[in-house]
Amino acid sequence: MKNFQDSKALLNHAKTLLNKSLKEQVGSSIIEYKGKGQLGQSVEKNFFNYEPNSKQEPDFHSIGIELKCTPIKLIRQKKDSNEFRLKKGYSAKERIVLTMIDYEKIIDESWEKSTVITKIKLLLMFYLFEEKKKFFEYIFILIDLWEPSRDDMKIIKNDWEYIRKVVNDGKAHEISEGDTLYLGACTKGVNALSFRKQPYSHIMAKQRAFSLKQSYVNSIIEELLLRELNVTNGTVSILTHEDNSIENSINRMLSAFIGKNILELCEMFSIKIPSDAIPYQFYNTVIKKILGADEKTSIVELEKSGIKMKTIRVSESGSLPESMSFPAFKFKKIAQEEWEDSELKEQLENQKYLLIILEFIGTNISFKNLKGKRKLESLTFKNLILWNMPMNDIEQKAKPVWVKTVEVIKSGKVYKMKSIGIKRESLFPKSSEFDAMHVRPHGSDANDVDELPNGETFTKQCFWFNKSYLKEIIEKNNG
Repeated sequence: MKNFQDSKALLNHAKTLLNKSLKEQVGSSIIEYKGKGQLGQSVEKNFFNYEPNSKQEPDFHSIGIELKCTPIKLIRQKKDSNEFRLKKGYSAKERIVLTMIDYEKIIDESWEKSTVITKIKLLLMFYLFEEKKKFFEYIFILIDLWEPSRDDMKIIKNDWEYIRKVVNDGKAHEISEGDTLYLGACTKGVNALSFRKQPYSHIMAKQRAFSLKQSYVNSIIEELLLRELNVTNGTVSILTHEDNSIENSINRMLSAFIGKNILELCEMFSIKIPSDAIPYQFYNTVIKKILGADEKTSIVELEKSGIKMKTIRVSESGSLPESMSFPAFKFKKIAQEEWEDSELKEQLENQKYLLIILEFIGTNISFKNLKGKRKLESLTFKNLILWNMPMNDIEQKAKPVWVKTVEVIKSGKVYKMKSIGIKRESLFPKSSEFDAMHVRPHGSDANDVDELPNGETFTKQCFWFNKSYLKEIIEKNNG
């Protein structure tokens, strides 16, 4: 193993790989490793000259630094974005896994002596993932040392303590990655051998590891890119030294305005009101303004945690006129998935929402017909809910919908003809069949289609949360 006197010497050596592939640096005599993480292991052996291992101590233990090789994928560039990584078209491809969770040991650990603490000062070597290249041909495009800021460490500590408490309560089998904000508990392995015993419960729990969530890794990429340029971007932070959590911050800033109508909030915060139709995104803009941001400004804690702000309208009687949609799925892609590594399960297990509940006066039709100030005056900020789908609901309520969806696609018969006329009726799961979710079109019109595995085309579809399920969530959180 190469010896490094300090972190600067380590970084200087690591940066000799910048803008190169491992093959370019080492030559053709690369000792290869197989399976997931093969590039990281090959870098350890071929570039840093030490044997890959699963020890709890940091890779460079004499200076307390852990090595992580992690992929960046290219996405569509957003030239007008205030985030530099989006201008370049960079996105984290995955989370950064830190260390396995030992359910038996964590209950006796303190945060100060936790395994996470020993693994969170990192040498990050980001490489550009390209589908058709071999792993040793990937180019390293961003290399630097990194560790969480004081504010971020406060959130990470809260996340760790939450996970420890769940295990201590004998509920490790109920952990979901969406329960936490920056530090996740991701699953490791998907077969029958990937379960572990847990204390205080006879139920076997999925094997999990502490990880930095993908949204948080995106914030790290942004931080390192800005560090290279020695500039800052336009972001707003809502966390103060007095706040114990992001949820506390959000409640502190928003709860005082519950009960006010949207017109009042617009006037209080000098928000320009559209004279005619009110775009749905306008309501999110109002909430962001209360939090100190505007349309073009990111709230750093929401970006790092990947919290999505969703506006839900309810009537005075508590009924909901609309369901809540997910992005459209690809028929061929979902047909090749297994539930454990499916896109839907990944979304549900990772995503946390800030639900903004707005109550409208009158019927849904009469409300929709209102314009400008009259519409805003009839809409009241009723409640806010920080929510993610519980693991039990994911497995018991969402999985059956996904299973039927895949079965329908694989059958090759996704619709039937109605008895009257020639209109096609979808055979995908309906809201009347399942408690929490259903499937229906997400295309811009009937001509917005996707190709099925059998070569036919059908209107693009997506998963939706049922109105009845959303109503349950709101009612449970009204107190």
